[in-house]
Amino acid sequence: MSFTALAYILALIMAGILLFGAVYFVIMLTDLECDYINPIDLANTLNTYVMPEMAAHLVMFVVFLLMGEWFTVVINLPLVAWNINKVVNNRQFYDATEVFRTLSKHKQENFFKVAFYLLCFFYYLYSMIMTLVNESTDDIRSGSPRKLLWNSKPAETQNVQTKSAGQEAINFWELPARYRPLPISEAEIEAIESGGASII
Repeated sequence: MSFTALAYILALIMAGILLFGAVYFVIMLTDLECDYINPIDLANTLNTYVMPEMAAHLVMFVVFLLMGEWFTVVINLPLVAWNINKVVNNRQFYDATEVFRTLSKHKQENFFKVAFYLLCFFYYLYSMIMTLVNESTDDIRSGSPRKLLWNSKPAETQNVQTKSAGQEAINFWELPARYRPLPISEAEIEAIESGGASII
């Protein structure tokens, strides 16, 4: 397995985690809108996960940038730029005193993140599968000793074929006496020629 395939597998897992995190943010904001939670508890809870979410996404972006996966970089670039802009302007955290006024904006932002992470999840899944398939195809074309599971043969079968290929065939009359078939008697010949009618 190449580093590219491993990177897409890890990105797939991370996208799933970030997707559930964005859904959790939407649920918490909806609870605030319905007065199931107060603004202070909401801000304290969500602010705990804001920076880890941004850091995780930024790490994925840097990894794909170093790998030269340019299409993946372009997909992730808008959200990275948006997060950096929020950090630079010190707007990344939820303010308990203003969260009601900016509630609709926060919900729209998190709905966008849900859609974005869902898109990334399926894109990473597709990229992972295509990378693994291309690696297997390249191994077959290059004659690599690595074999696919469905093309591999049991070791015993390979050993038997190797031994058989190194030996010459012999005629049955060249076999030792104990391996030769026994001679057929006259009674057996008559039974064979009559189709067994003489025995009945």
